[in-house]
Amino acid sequence: MARLSKKSEIVEQGLQLVLQQGFAQAGVQDITDAAGVPKGSFYNHFASKDAFGAEIVDVYFGRMRTMMADLLGDATRPPLARLEAYFDAIFAYARDKSGQGCMISTLCAEANGAADVLRDKLNGVLGEWRAPIAACIAEAQKRGDLAPAPDADTLARFVVDAWQGAMIRTKVSRDLEPLETFQRVVFGGVLVPLKRRSVRPPT
Repeated sequence: MARLSKKSEIVEQGLQLVLQQGFAQAGVQDITDAAGVPKGSFYNHFASKDAFGAEIVDVYFGRMRTMMADLLGDATRPPLARLEAYFDAIFAYARDKSGQGCMISTLCAEANGAADVLRDKLNGVLGEWRAPIAACIAEAQKRGDLAPAPDADTLARFVVDAWQGAMIRTKVSRDLEPLETFQRVVFGGVLVPLKRRSVRPPT
């Protein structure tokens, strides 16, 4: 196997540190120590720590794109079933990686004082993440599975923001209960097909 370049090693090791410690706590020295390179190498490749943050967001989100395409783009399944399968899959990933959380939510929680390069990158990937979710919701509305209001983009924003909030809460609670609540509320109430809602239990 080919050896990683110094830049790739810094990105890979830095990504893992940010997942474990958070962006603010993972210092440049910590990152370069983990990568086994001199601290000066960091600034050969990145203009700032925030520029490094934007790079690891690209790498991390790139790994999410395949799952998004496979599950949200599966035209053989109804759109709401695709959405539920996708969130089931990322819930399972969160369960398997318990303690790491989602790097996007970690960085969003810390982005208030970040430079524009990192904030712009986060806004960009959140928009890219939201788009196929909105497309599934729009398709469900067109099929009559969901009411036409709120509109698909508003619902997608709510779902993504709720997931991000639940991921941040898992850091505080140190368990998956916030994600379980997300699943119950979103797929037990918000994104329930209208036909299922119309069924009343026997009296």
